[in-house]
Amino acid sequence: MKTEIINKEFVSNNIKRMRKVKRMTQLELARKLGVCICSVKARENNVSLPNLKNIIALCNCFNMRLDDLIGFDYNRKFKFVWYN
Repeated sequence: MKTEIINKEFVSNNIKRMRKVKRMTQLELARKLGVCICSVKARENNVSLPNLKNIIALCNCFNMRLDDLIGFDYNRKFKFVWYN
């Protein structure tokens, strides 16, 4: 069983919701992030997650914390596995 730390669907919905709250088009958000519009569409349609650089840029753009954007729960228990 694979455990996901980041819920892609939550992140996608959050990006779309926050973009609409800020009254931005996908094109405006793409320009602000320095990416193509197809990247914004892919993020909002749960096709892929943004890279770390763009996650930080999204947090700054939306004026929100990283854990709020990605839905990280500090109370959740994780099992860390180290690979050599």
